Amino acid sequence: MEEVLMSRMAAQFDVPPPAPDFESRVFGELSSGSGRRVHMAWGGAVAAALALGLFIGQSGLWQPDEAVAVAEVVDTPVVAPVERTVRLAFTAGEPLDDVTLTLNLPPHVEIAGLPGQHQVRWQVSLEQGDNVLALPLRIMFPGAGELVAELDAEGRQKVFRATIPDYPGASRHAPVDVKEPAT
Repeated sequence: MEEVLMSRMAAQFDVPPPAPDFESRVFGELSSGSGRRVHMAWGGAVAAALALGLFIGQSGLWQPDEAVAVAEVVDTPVVAPVERTVRLAFTAGEPLDDVTLTLNLPPHVEIAGLPGQHQVRWQVSLEQGDNVLALPLRIMFPGAGELVAELDAEGRQKVFRATIPDYPGASRHAPVDVKEPAT
């Protein structure tokens, strides 16, 4: 604080150079003992007056810089959508045509290319054996939820539930659960 004040004072006020005989007068007075008491009293009074004058004079000049603003830095994580591919596998005992596949997604997840849609339904054909669907999901922000896939083939239904992949930085793992509704 003192250094800042001194540098501001030096920048604002010009200090004249000392007189050529200044050093000899100061050191001459130090060596002579005559009149020491009188000089000490006057010197102390002058020093106190000078300090008081500087204090009073500088109190009006020293004001906080209004151009300098102090801002609090808040470390908030940036949440950006991430894409993850989920592979759904459906096993069919026989070839099936005109199967209705319905996907239900939680509010924070959508299918890439279908923004804002949380339920998608379409007709598919299943071959005998494994049928794998690679589903590109867009996870908008962290959150819990599951993808629910429903297959409806000729009046027979199967419901599949899968945990949504983790958002980067989150850590949770849950197995896929298959449930068959009563028919």
